[in-house]
Amino acid sequence: MKKIILVFCLIFCFALSKAQQSLLFKIKYLPDRTYQSNISFDMNMEMNFLGDSVTIKKIKESGIKLPMIINSETSMSMLIKTGSAKPDNFFPIALSYKNIVSTKTLNGNETPDAPNPLLGQTIYGRYSLDGKMQIDSMSGKSMDDQFKNSIKTVIDNLVNQIHFPDKPLSIGETFTQQVPFNLPLGGMNMQFNIQIIYKLISIDKESAYFDIDESLNFDMSTQKDGKTMQGDGTGKGDGKLVYNIANNFPTSMNTNLNFNFKMQTGALTIIAKAKMTSDNEAKINGN
Repeated sequence: MKKIILVFCLIFCFALSKAQQSLLFKIKYLPDRTYQSNISFDMNMEMNFLGDSVTIKKIKESGIKLPMIINSETSMSMLIKTGSAKPDNFFPIALSYKNIVSTKTLNGNETPDAPNPLLGQTIYGRYSLDGKMQIDSMSGKSMDDQFKNSIKTVIDNLVNQIHFPDKPLSIGETFTQQVPFNLPLGGMNMQFNIQIIYKLISIDKESAYFDIDESLNFDMSTQKDGKTMQGDGTGKGDGKLVYNIANNFPTSMNTNLNFNFKMQTGALTIIAKAKMTSDNEAKINGN
């Protein structure tokens, strides 16, 4: 009898431990919290042109040094504060941009971006317990609907950057997300999707940990100034994600992606290789 009870207890404990390793993930802001976020995105690219000697000579005579070394760095710091929930299930939310820096260099020559109009401003609104956002004003000033919608999109993107499945995930399970990416090149925007696979690695009392696998493949053909431009490229990368269970929010996400592409326009071929890195860290405190 004792052996039967022991076996039953072992089976129960095993089933309980397996259940505890499964979790439903949601990302949303909670009332009475302070979120301090620091975001950075860097891209380093080497680009070269191949073609007949006359065409290449003209490119160099225009002042372009080959290969072109292009670096882009963006960093942003923001503070989001939420208040207590009201009877209508909404609570106040305020977002302040503390720092926004963006620089670009071409062969070592820096091209600074214009100051961001949101720097130093505070945006006020309401947020619901089920994740709905309403924007009211900015630093006490009224805003038109278009500006409100653009700010709402920024905040929604912070929350919806990861689309978790609507079912609990167990350790070892994965889910896949397609993220659009836009790369300006020669007056043209190259648009393609980055595929991201998240794999749940472990869960402890405070956090859940994911490995990230990134890849991209694109094949495009477009018209510019009456010329056909055709291109293709591939990329591969990885990263890590840490999700805070109590706060329903990611506290750390970092990725890196290496890719290369080739563009053909007439007799000119553009080849490039690049590396993109991103880091997103968040500290969450109760008010």
